[in-house]
Amino acid sequence: MEILVSRLLASGHAAGCLFLCWVDSKQDSGAFENFLAATPGRIDLWLGAHTHTNPDDTYGGKSHIERRWGTTLINVAELTKYMGEPENCVPRSWLLTFTDNSDEVSARCYLHGNEYAPQGWYAKVDRVSKLSKRFKMPIGK
Repeated sequence: MEILVSRLLASGHAAGCLFLCWVDSKQDSGAFENFLAATPGRIDLWLGAHTHTNPDDTYGGKSHIERRWGTTLINVAELTKYMGEPENCVPRSWLLTFTDNSDEVSARCYLHGNEYAPQGWYAKVDRVSKLSKRFKMPIGK
């Protein structure tokens, strides 16, 4: 399966913005979304790692963390500040924290530079998402 998580339009906005744009060489096929809709909760957490936009962007009504079809989708990384408009290229990553015996995962955003906001943790976009079952820490870890 060929997958491209996000592509840019001429305007610089992500058409896919968190969802898949290419599946099996077909653009915007909806195959991934249809699979999730037909099997809600089958996938708890989907991590995508490609974006060219700021951490606050909600283009198309979608932020970098969304819960749809029983799945939490997280756009987890922007690792370059040179691929697109300077105000949209914000190097960042996310810290996901799972707690033993909890059915939640917390996601915290870290900005690697100060181009958009002060470098460090960017709490404005932090989220907590439900999991379909409780996380269990492997024994002996």
